[in-house]
Amino acid sequence: MESEKLVKVLIIFSLGAVGGIFSVMPEEPALIDAPFNYFDVALPIYTILWLVSLFLLFKFHPSGRSFFTVILALGVPITLGITESKLATSNMYDMLFWLSGMIDGALLAILYLTNIKERFNKFI
Repeated sequence: MESEKLVKVLIIFSLGAVGGIFSVMPEEPALIDAPFNYFDVALPIYTILWLVSLFLLFKFHPSGRSFFTVILALGVPITLGITESKLATSNMYDMLFWLSGMIDGALLAILYLTNIKERFNKFI
């Protein structure tokens, strides 16, 4: 029961960290006129799929654990491929970005290394 509460709290913190990232993200005027590439199109789709995976985790849906893992793995090339900002980022932005990664890592560890993995084997 405690693991379930921890997973739900980490999901809420993950949403808060990503919301914070978008709120303190620097806006670069040069990128507004830049042409779109494949990664710029993939990022909103990835964000929607990431939110769906968090919802499935929150509800302990059987496919939630594997879907979350696949989505995080797909996020690596998307993150590496998006256009890099030439503006200096703030300490808050960097802290929230790293915090989001730590929360995702903690969720993966809890989902695969604790007894919570049994919740994803059946419909409840």
